[in-house]
Amino acid sequence: MLLGTGVTISAAVAGCAGDEGDDGTTNGADDAATDDSATDPNGDDEGDQETDDGDGANGEDDGDSGDEDEETDADAETDDEEEPPEIDPDREPPVDGLVISDADLFEGDYSTTVAITLTNESGEDLTDVEVGVAFYDADGERIDEERTAVGDIDADAELQFEVMTLEDDVAEYDVVITNGVPATRGPGS
Repeated sequence: MLLGTGVTISAAVAGCAGDEGDDGTTNGADDAATDDSATDPNGDDEGDQETDDGDGANGEDDGDSGDEDEETDADAETDDEEEPPEIDPDREPPVDGLVISDADLFEGDYSTTVAITLTNESGEDLTDVEVGVAFYDADGERIDEERTAVGDIDADAELQFEVMTLEDDVAEYDVVITNGVPATRGPGS
């Protein structure tokens, strides 16, 4: 009988620790259906994600609770967090002297690539350098944009790299340096 008790206790402990039971099946749906007062370590309701306590922290507009608006608001917040701003070809480089010294377009069977040469004429080592490329079709419509983190580039150095798109009807492109900051130097540097 002791074995049966140990199994029951371990199953209860396993149920508290996660959603997977001893037999490998998930039991999260059963927990939510039978115990509405269950909370996670943060004190939030596990089974009820649509609860609004009025503080606006769940991304809903407390003045309007229409389903369509809630979905749109949530999608807009997610998009804002994940997508960086659109590449602006008129943007000034973030550091004077960081320049695109060469860029050439190459079309392949399944992709189009821009080979880029970046030159650091700033006189400083730079870090967090990022370059973006906007791709346009023959009508001048933007069809894609891609970014690449170049990383660090030493003072007076030249760096070659490529940015690719899977679009096959690229007629024009713009290359823009979207980020770059002077590298910090430690004591004695």
